[in-house]
Amino acid sequence: MNDNFKDKAIELTNKLSRKRPSPLSSGRAKTWAGGILDTIMKINFIYDQGNPLYIMKRDFVQKIGVSQNTINKKSNEIMDSLNISIFSSEWFVEGNDDFNMNNVLQSQNQLLELTRNIELALEEDSMDFDEDDDYYYVRFKQAEMVLNKACNAAVRVNKIKKNIKPYCGVIYMMAEMCMEAHDFEGALQLYENINYHYPNYNPYIKCKIFNIKYYTNDGAGEYIESLEKENNAMWEYNRALFNYSNNNEVMAIKYLKEALRKNKMIYDILLDNIHINPHADLSPLEKEAFEYYMCSKWIWVQTNEALEWMFYKKQELRKQFTSKKKV
Repeated sequence: MNDNFKDKAIELTNKLSRKRPSPLSSGRAKTWAGGILDTIMKINFIYDQGNPLYIMKRDFVQKIGVSQNTINKKSNEIMDSLNISIFSSEWFVEGNDDFNMNNVLQSQNQLLELTRNIELALEEDSMDFDEDDDYYYVRFKQAEMVLNKACNAAVRVNKIKKNIKPYCGVIYMMAEMCMEAHDFEGALQLYENINYHYPNYNPYIKCKIFNIKYYTNDGAGEYIESLEKENNAMWEYNRALFNYSNNNEVMAIKYLKEALRKNKMIYDILLDNIHINPHADLSPLEKEAFEYYMCSKWIWVQTNEALEWMFYKKQELRKQFTSKKKV
């Protein structure tokens, strides 16, 4: 590392010392030193192999002489107490031009402002986006330009190694914009890009890939078979939908039973029986239901009578269960 990192670590230490009460008044100095350095290193992506100053986390903690678990806890404590995120530009190290995130963040902020303006305009006009409308076409083209700029910046930042979250975040935003514009081929390529380079970025990326393949009739069966180990509620609903659309009633009901057993809230939110507030403190099942609704409601709507089928089959299954219980 260098003096710029040292100065930034001292600046962070000073900020912690000025808090009242200061958290530095208790705990070991070595632990605080490890947590402070770890915070600066995470924000500047020192643990990513594309960084010229790359170091493995385990090598770092060995040098500090504190366990990795302890340093992680201290770093999280620091970030929570000072409201620091991985994108807090205040803690980017100056002079590290080969690995500077400011250009990515600037482009992302431009994009967010642009999309917010588009959404406000749509709400005020009470109309959907029309591809023939010059105003909205120009706005979406502007957003696409900003996204491309952000992607190029992220690639430069990451030395063409496309496996860090900032890069994937920009690609994800571009994929979502492609979906808004009904550019399914473009969205599919971008989602697959993320899934290949950063498979743990978002658990719903695979679901989005399936949705597009299913909607465009482009290998959805082979794709869903390749994910046979995915057995959470989301994928049980996907399998039920896929088999229903292929007139395989027996398998569709089998997967629907499993889906309902694992998370009935998904059924309720798809049929608008319940409404989940995404800003509330959600349980894991509520969060899964809301995310699946946001990700896949459109594909259920696009499938002829799929929601009606699920509704009536669920009623039949409940009657069967009740009659068996009486017997």
